[in-house]
Amino acid sequence: MILIKDWMSKKIATVTESQTILDAVKLMDKQNIGSVVVVQGKKPVGILTERDMLRKVMAKGKEPKTILIKEVMTPNPKMLSEDATLLDVTKLMNKYGFRHIIIINAAGDLSGMVTAKDLIKLVSV
Repeated sequence: MILIKDWMSKKIATVTESQTILDAVKLMDKQNIGSVVVVQGKKPVGILTERDMLRKVMAKGKEPKTILIKEVMTPNPKMLSEDATLLDVTKLMNKYGFRHIIIINAAGDLSGMVTAKDLIKLVSV
């Protein structure tokens, strides 16, 4: 059985709800990633993806310097525990059409993330 904790990405870019979309864009560009986890302390409270920013900011002509992350993020994202399996991840991604799944530890703190790209790497080995 393949557990998430054995192959998830553990270095995750995070932002807070009070930062701007521009802050998130700069971070995502610097790290060459497509999403960031929105946290309060160590607890994930949302996720912000490139798709969110395109649809909710750029397509509506809003200014990234003035829009706060909390206005655009997907709040209360579905998450899995570190002890979830590869099957659990693929079922959740397939059911909801997700490309990013936040992983939490037993205390509910951010532990990692699994992306569709991670799954492709795993099955390509």
